[in-house]
Amino acid sequence: MSRAAPSAPAAVEQWLRAMNADDVRARGEHLEAAIHPDAIVLRYGFDETRDDVIERLEGAEQIAAWLARSPAGTRFVLVGWDEAGSRLRYQVQVGGYLGAGTQAVTFDGQGRITSVRHRPDDLDRAQVDALARGVVAEA
Repeated sequence: MSRAAPSAPAAVEQWLRAMNADDVRARGEHLEAAIHPDAIVLRYGFDETRDDVIERLEGAEQIAAWLARSPAGTRFVLVGWDEAGSRLRYQVQVGGYLGAGTQAVTFDGQGRITSVRHRPDDLDRAQVDALARGVVAEA
């Protein structure tokens, strides 16, 4: 389920819907409702690269292309919202892989997301080993 907690801003709910949409049209509609057209997403790595920006996405087109790279059936779930820090805590499931992380967001005066700092949690060793063998560890 991708529904955001009632206390999270509407743009965060739309962002989650965009991240979960398998349909290109639906993803675009949710993304348009969620983000400013010039929004920026900074993707951080995990493990040794956890403090490194591994990808910078600028504008709705690049962000939509990033979301489209996720395999069909990828599901992000909001598990917490820190209004004071404008951070959401998420879990993500892709097949048997289960991960988590945080996204710090900023908003414009109209409530649209202007930036996202996407920080996945480090993988546990069993998942890293399974992924290296091409096997997705069961959650």
